[in-house]
Amino acid sequence: MADKNSYESSKIDWTRLLKYAQRVASEAKLPPAPAFAYEKVDKRSVSEEITTRKLFRVHRETRYAVKETRTRVEVLGKHWVLDTRYYADEVQVTPQRYTELREDVTYALLPDGQLVRVLVVKEDVFPAASMHNTTEMRHRLDAFTDGDVMVFDYSKDLRNGVMDGPHEHGEYWRTDLPGRRLVRHAKGVGLTLALKDVLEGRQPQRV
Repeated sequence: MADKNSYESSKIDWTRLLKYAQRVASEAKLPPAPAFAYEKVDKRSVSEEITTRKLFRVHRETRYAVKETRTRVEVLGKHWVLDTRYYADEVQVTPQRYTELREDVTYALLPDGQLVRVLVVKEDVFPAASMHNTTEMRHRLDAFTDGDVMVFDYSKDLRNGVMDGPHEHGEYWRTDLPGRRLVRHAKGVGLTLALKDVLEGRQPQRV
């Protein structure tokens, strides 16, 4: 078992890590994953006035509909997946409002050697008074931080819990936090081993 005190006293060698990541990107035996994207759907209510004539009477009626616009949003080009995590919840915000949230995290190596963390968020809102739910999707791409490196040094655990506050009631599931067990003896070792898997043609495995 890894020693917590020894681990905490270690430091991340960013120079070595980034140099190794560039080497892996140029010499990897594992084929990169293809580009991935999501479809963003924008919904808006539109109205149309319909006029009908019957004998000597004119009848006007306003009809409403929901118009959808779909746009493909590319998140990443070709890349190597080092790990994936997620957070999800289902929440009753008010008697008239129910939401479902999903946050997917991908830790990736890019062909130029960059190490990036990609967050893709999908939120569905279900108003009780409407038959039409609204869906919002967005994403964010950031360079690795110390915290991202250290995630690889811990076990990957699923956490599940209940939210029971004064204004929200629901349940959540998550693997996006560092696990309960420290499995590497020094900071950066877990990420180094994931990169080594890619270099040698294996899909990175988590403990």
